[in-house]
Amino acid sequence: MNEVVIKQENILQLNKSSLTELGKTEALRLIDEGFHDSVELMVFSRKYTEFLTAFNKALKDSAGNILTQNGGKMEVMGSKLALANGATYYDWSADATYADLEHQLNQRKALLQVALKQDEPIIDGDGAVVPKVPIKRVNPEMIKVTL
Repeated sequence: MNEVVIKQENILQLNKSSLTELGKTEALRLIDEGFHDSVELMVFSRKYTEFLTAFNKALKDSAGNILTQNGGKMEVMGSKLALANGATYYDWSADATYADLEHQLNQRKALLQVALKQDEPIIDGDGAVVPKVPIKRVNPEMIKVTL
């Protein structure tokens, strides 16, 4: 694969929509110029995404300390940074009623999944026919890249 060169000198000053547009146009340009195969570019992009994810995680503590020293908010290179609380997760299953209802729902879901695979109707414990539920949505095709 040839070296990938993005033709944008002021990338650090771009906002989110401009970065998105630049990403699209640069991908198409690299393919159109014929120097790169789109599959190779996809793998390159996926590897770079992994690199940047690890890069950001490594910076998190230090950047958090700097934000704390500056009142929790800053603006850098045209981007706003702010400290935010993480999500709080509760253990709803600690409530016996909730746990029982969740168990019943899981059993019903399993029965509905079996009904989808059967040609003959299935009758539940209450004597009712278990319906074949419709498809709610189908996710679009994707390309899985394993590094």
